[in-house]
Amino acid sequence: MTTKEKFRNTFSYLHASSEIHEEVRQMTSQEQDMKLRKYRKRGSRIAAAVLVATLMIGMGVFAAGHYFGILDFAGRAGRSIPESAAEQIVINPDMDQNQNNAIVDLQVREALCDSESIALVCELSAREKGKYLLVPEDALPEDNMSNWTALSDQKAGEYAEEHKLTMINTGCIISNMEKLGIFEQSMDFRSVSDDVMDIFITCGVQTDVKNKKVEITATARQAGTEDVMRLSASMVLQDVGTTKTIHYEAEAGPQKANSGEGLFFKIQRADVIQTDLGTYVDIYFTDENVTLGGEDNDLEFRIVDSAGKAVDSFGGSGVKADGDGYRTRIMLNKINPGEELNIEAYSIDSGSRYGLFKFKKAEN
Repeated sequence: MTTKEKFRNTFSYLHASSEIHEEVRQMTSQEQDMKLRKYRKRGSRIAAAVLVATLMIGMGVFAAGHYFGILDFAGRAGRSIPESAAEQIVINPDMDQNQNNAIVDLQVREALCDSESIALVCELSAREKGKYLLVPEDALPEDNMSNWTALSDQKAGEYAEEHKLTMINTGCIISNMEKLGIFEQSMDFRSVSDDVMDIFITCGVQTDVKNKKVEITATARQAGTEDVMRLSASMVLQDVGTTKTIHYEAEAGPQKANSGEGLFFKIQRADVIQTDLGTYVDIYFTDENVTLGGEDNDLEFRIVDSAGKAVDSFGGSGVKADGDGYRTRIMLNKINPGEELNIEAYSIDSGSRYGLFKFKKAEN
């Protein structure tokens, strides 16, 4: 089946499933390693955080050789991949891999790259079959396997004991974050079988390089131990899509973005970047309270339509210092923003609105 055919057929069998959003790991640019953090703890949106969102799927119900592709992951998460972008998905991209004594093999099943983002499906499979149970990197023995499989009322530790399997925590991340301008990544997990795990990595990038060298680090750790096995690989991904940037400026009048008295922030401008894959909104702002890498940043933005309804976002890039202020990115399914762009500012902690700010397309 071609990628185009797969795109057309994928969504015919997908059904809505609950998503359990669980945070998170932080990775320092010096170590380029993942540090374990507890489930359900909200990490800083500004730090280089990895959001773990595990999805419900079935185990052992697919034929040998099946894997979950980009379209599978995207469909279940409610993300729309335009057909023009789906045709650019690379199947089994060539990669260089370091061989070591890790108990798992790493294979990149699919890759999709544009000027603003990268999406990968990495598959980890146990080298010795029938011996291991692969689980997400910070899953605990007492966690229910419905978090990443279709099994209900089955705890990971109990399942492993019942089937005489050794529980292995697995993860995968793009490790050369700094070179690619990556500030935040997400990972979604789906089990293909007991000893095969597919991991969907998505992130925004800030680089003008068309041919991006992507370095990947996979990890495997026996549950309850501290020893982490690492497997590294690299590949070159080519951005073959088109990119267009539209500038927006604050409208004159009472809703001008910089006119809010008493507010601790000011929205300076916004850029909308259109690619074959999606729409990316860069918001430039100042914030008197922001502390890069801190936990107390309360300000967040979302795009709303003309009726005031929030436009669904599938990710962001965190916050980066930019001149005298900051820049944050909102990643959207492909939309046509039109002549006006509505940005709503709100509190992460309370959900209360700080205000709605209207922008108009700048004249060329």
